[in-house]
Amino acid sequence: LYLGAMLGVVLGVFLVAPRMLVWIAGAKRMGDTPIRRELEALAAELGVRYRTIRIWPSGGAVANAAVMGLVGRFRYILVSDSLLRQFTPPQIRAVFGHELGHVRQHHILHLTLCMISMSLWATLGAAGLWAGLVRVGASDALVASFGSAAEAEGVLMLGLMVLLLLVVLGRVSRLFERQADMEGAYCASHPDGVDLSDDSITDCGAQGFADALEHLAWANAIPLDRHEFRHGSLGSRIDYLISQSRTEHSLTKLSRQVRLVKRLIALALVVGAGLMIWMWRVSG
Repeated sequence: LYLGAMLGVVLGVFLVAPRMLVWIAGAKRMGDTPIRRELEALAAELGVRYRTIRIWPSGGAVANAAVMGLVGRFRYILVSDSLLRQFTPPQIRAVFGHELGHVRQHHILHLTLCMISMSLWATLGAAGLWAGLVRVGASDALVASFGSAAEAEGVLMLGLMVLLLLVVLGRVSRLFERQADMEGAYCASHPDGVDLSDDSITDCGAQGFADALEHLAWANAIPLDRHEFRHGSLGSRIDYLISQSRTEHSLTKLSRQVRLVKRLIALALVVGAGLMIWMWRVSG
């Protein structure tokens, strides 16, 4: 019941939230312009489905793009007004390609599964720790501090969840971000149209996307060495991108690494769900 409710809530959020966020942000459908037609063509070439491309009205405060939604029919791609004004068409194409990379590689889905898996393991870990504390007689102090055994166990679960977020989610998210960067460089490497049978990233394409990242840093007043939990630093992403562009079939090699991580996420989810069901049956 708990697992089913959790999956239902997550599914509902991902279906409803994108439309609500677009409405709250006041994002308008992009007009019929050359850059819109180019971006639509790129999405079609990559096989990415979405509802509409919309202009994110940031008032010039944000230069970026974003993708929202798990399912094509409920997916929106936002391009900020500042990005359209301050960036060249090749740079916009590269940034847009990065966002399409998140969709094409199913990053949103796997990050969602990763968070569900972590919540399961945090719950299991807290139950195991609490059982151990009860066994050695060390639970009374926690009960006295938090008022009840349920609240004390809840604090343990919260602590484990935070630990997993810091250790696991950050690394997974940064790996996905690097893959999306490579996808952006791939799009920049083939300005006249992508051919999915050719996974090459040219030096020109890598440098083009690196220039777009540097321009993003300038436009948003972000220092290149500032580390972000989910994205890492823009400087480290640029260095990685340039180094990998000199490696043959670098996109395919990174894809293998990401594929392994996705399988581990799926395995952790299945095992965690199985243990949770077993624990409920034993305790019930």
